[in-house]
Amino acid sequence: MSLLLTAIIPILLLLAAGAVIRRWFINDPAFWRGLEWLSHRVSTPALFITSIADADLGVVPIEPLALSVAAPIMVAAGLLLTLRRPLRADGPALTSIIQGSIQDRSNCPRARAPMSSHSPLMINADGLPGPEV
Repeated sequence: MSLLLTAIIPILLLLAAGAVIRRWFINDPAFWRGLEWLSHRVSTPALFITSIADADLGVVPIEPLALSVAAPIMVAAGLLLTLRRPLRADGPALTSIIQGSIQDRSNCPRARAPMSSHSPLMINADGLPGPEV
């Protein structure tokens, strides 16, 4: 119950507040593009850095952590190497498949963005949010 009160409910309230503000108060798309850029490019990395800096990493058992990170990557790479003949992948195609399968892109806004020029997560050539001009 404490996880629900301290983590999930505040996130749901924040999402609801954002939806209300966007619908009835601030509906300028430029404002929201800028806010999303600030959130993805500044606030999220700052949160990661401060969380890691404040963590006591001496109490973290390294072996289970390393195994939980390395094992899925090794299993996926081994499976792809085993399936290279049925996939008809060799050389550059095989390395592209393996790299695309095992790289962590969980915090890459572009990887999650739909392929639309109207997506708020699109980054133009200047590194700013929005479609190419």
